[in-house]
Amino acid sequence: MSSVLINFPPLKHGVYSGVGRYGLALAAELISRNAHTYTLRADFPRADLPSNFDNLKFEFIEVGRSSRAIVSILRGWVRDLFKIDGSYDVALNLDPLGSIFAGRSRITVVHDLYFKAMPKLIGSREKFISNIVFSFVFIASRELVAISDTTLSDLKRFFPYARSKANRIYSDATMSPAKQGAAGGGLGAIEFPFVLVIANNTPNKNLLVVADALEALAHAFPGLGVVHVGADEAEVFQTRFRGSESVKVIRFSGLSDADVEQLYRTAKCLCVPSLYEGFCLPIVEAQNFGCPVVFSNRSAAAEIGGEGGLAFDPADVGSLTDALGAVLSSEDVRERLAERGHINAKRFSWKRSAVEFEDMLTSVASAKRSSTRGRDK
Repeated sequence: MSSVLINFPPLKHGVYSGVGRYGLALAAELISRNAHTYTLRADFPRADLPSNFDNLKFEFIEVGRSSRAIVSILRGWVRDLFKIDGSYDVALNLDPLGSIFAGRSRITVVHDLYFKAMPKLIGSREKFISNIVFSFVFIASRELVAISDTTLSDLKRFFPYARSKANRIYSDATMSPAKQGAAGGGLGAIEFPFVLVIANNTPNKNLLVVADALEALAHAFPGLGVVHVGADEAEVFQTRFRGSESVKVIRFSGLSDADVEQLYRTAKCLCVPSLYEGFCLPIVEAQNFGCPVVFSNRSAAAEIGGEGGLAFDPADVGSLTDALGAVLSSEDVRERLAERGHINAKRFSWKRSAVEFEDMLTSVASAKRSSTRGRDK
């Protein structure tokens, strides 16, 4: 049994992002299995952990929170360099913004390489910082874990020196019927048929193509609307519909899991129009809840969606219009997609993910101990 430090990614504005939810789910599964001893280090208090951590045995270290991610990163590196939080056999970084010093060896999870795959959509400052941080952490890590084959391929392509240490371990949905039950949310009924979109409005999410497709379908499906869940500070997506009486639009943010579950269960379909994804949790979540899915045929969206939905070209409005039209016009199509989605979602399991991580943690710790003994002779 080895001692493992789990470095939790910094929270943005105190909110769990997709990466944060991934970290919570994986950490809880690993800790519950007791194959190793774990210390969880985060920039939020232990009391903020979900209730499923209440009866788990682990140590917890709270570090100071900063509004700037780079400050949080550097603060963690300094703590590890001087062993302020102790010494561990292995450090598991739940994203590349983790440690390059803590533990005898490090495993780092890579969720996506957006700044490399779509450099024209990223600011020069963000690209510069990301390149430096990711490179340092990748070099200092003994193993790298991509959460999809798409991210694994990007990792090998953009960081060829990391090929020998690159692996793929799938994640899973962070909410599902088995975990959340069938309780409805508190949103109240949405009074019109709607397409569901769950994504922050960032360039890779490509949300405006959904607006174009829905307006093209409005004459065939009167009263159709879209429910957008996610951040959109400039209200770009909603503004696209301003003055239009043909498509209704509602946006929510900060919803509970029960609220999101309600939307999955009542939507005509989930639409994922992304140009780039590292995994795409909403696809698996929707499939778990029986919500039909139409998804982009690019990057990890197509990989994760598999045979459980309809794929379309996110650069072609007509392709999306056809896919949505097929789903909206036929209950039989929706039922078939829901059935196929449920089957596809079974490809993913936190238990299987945890077993693969445990094997890697054991292997990395053992290799390091053997190397240390060899040098001591």
